[in-house]
Amino acid sequence: MRLRGKRFTIDELSSTSDDVTQTDPSSDSYSGSRDSSEEKLPNKPRRSTRGKPTPTRKVAPSARTRIARKSMKRLKLSPCKSPIHKHTLLTGTIDDYSSDESVSIITPKQVTSSLESARQSLRVSSIPDSLPGRESEFSNIYSFLKGKLTTKSGGCMYISGVPGTGKTATSLGVITRLQKEIGGVKKIPHFIFSHINGMQLSQPEHLYTRLALTVFGQKKRISADKCLKMLDEYFSEPKQKPVAVLLDEVDMLCVRKQTLLYNLFDWTARPGTKLTVLAIANTMDLPERAFAGRVASRIGLTRTIFQPYSFRQLQTIIQARLREIPAFDPEAVELVSRKVAAVSGDARRALDICRRATEMSHGQSNKIGITDVDKALCEMFSSLKILAVKSASITEQLFLRSVLSVVKESGLEEVHVRSVLQNLTSLAHFQGIPPPSYPEALRSLNSLVSSRLLLTKGASNAPLMLKINLNISTDDLSFALKSVPIEDLAIY
Repeated sequence: MRLRGKRFTIDELSSTSDDVTQTDPSSDSYSGSRDSSEEKLPNKPRRSTRGKPTPTRKVAPSARTRIARKSMKRLKLSPCKSPIHKHTLLTGTIDDYSSDESVSIITPKQVTSSLESARQSLRVSSIPDSLPGRESEFSNIYSFLKGKLTTKSGGCMYISGVPGTGKTATSLGVITRLQKEIGGVKKIPHFIFSHINGMQLSQPEHLYTRLALTVFGQKKRISADKCLKMLDEYFSEPKQKPVAVLLDEVDMLCVRKQTLLYNLFDWTARPGTKLTVLAIANTMDLPERAFAGRVASRIGLTRTIFQPYSFRQLQTIIQARLREIPAFDPEAVELVSRKVAAVSGDARRALDICRRATEMSHGQSNKIGITDVDKALCEMFSSLKILAVKSASITEQLFLRSVLSVVKESGLEEVHVRSVLQNLTSLAHFQGIPPPSYPEALRSLNSLVSSRLLLTKGASNAPLMLKINLNISTDDLSFALKSVPIEDLAIY
């Protein structure tokens, strides 16, 4: 006989049965079989536990949690909905605390280092409450705009200055202050404000659409011609609300006929109008150099010039952004201010260098020193675009010099290929260099466009009528071209 894989004989089976019958039923090891006469109880159906929560055993809070709760009661803090030990950090170990000692609790909002706070404050997009070093310019724009609003008349102010001197930020600060004073003691009437950037318009005629959307609140898409008629009728009516327009990058709207700029500035000169325009550009004499006589006469002579920031002003701007954040050594701030003031005086460049220094530190130190700033300076002045300019061919560098010269002379950001080629020939003859041929110049243009140093707009079948845009700042381009003096191009 085989039971569970084991073979037994008849004698062994009989001996085992005798042992079982001789065992005392009262003993603990009794495991006899049931009497056959006993009735078998029916099996109880197994209860289903599906859908019922499993019982959980309450766990006593840990020592860290008990200390945290006691400290919160002592400090009268509101308890968190979630477990405290998952959302609070205790400084030190458990052995360092006792029930009578105070415990310092750091919430997630407070777990931000000084470098992270400085990085957020140094962003160019964050506009501070006040701009140091621009008090006189702020006062001029404020008094001009306030006078036009209170007298309910129209006018235009031309604001110029190199990039990064605070033109747009100061003008927006004036608008914000006037909006806070509406209906106050100074009797500033309610006015409509529209901020239009010429760089953000795909077509210059879209200015009419943007302005009509602000003035009339039109949500439907209307053509530019219909918006022009609506605006022309509105600014001719005697009952009109005061409108203030901040027109940034006005040189991007300078097209061939200049009808758009004429209509806009003509509305400000009409009798009884309440339209005031603040026109911003980078070139100081742009109206006399690029605008037609009828447009320049309507702009007027009310102008404000923003000079480049000095070393002291840049240092004050950086310190005002940092405020009470001890993240930078004074010597590091001074080094950045002096470097940027010597090149361009661009406040945005100074803020970018300081912010990059905080990113390159990787939290290794709590303060940014001269070494960290020096690394950021080397990186900022060794960007990919600057390296691309330095590694360009001689003909391409000569072409870039011509584009930069035409941009500075005209004051426009878009220049034609024809004017660049004329300047290229004049520049080569002046330096005693043989000018490149027309096919060589076009090949250099195509190479610079493929490397994204230049941007072109227009029909490709008419190369002379193409418009060129610099895809690199003029300061970076000038810095890169300084490494190869124009006298060295004589080997061409």
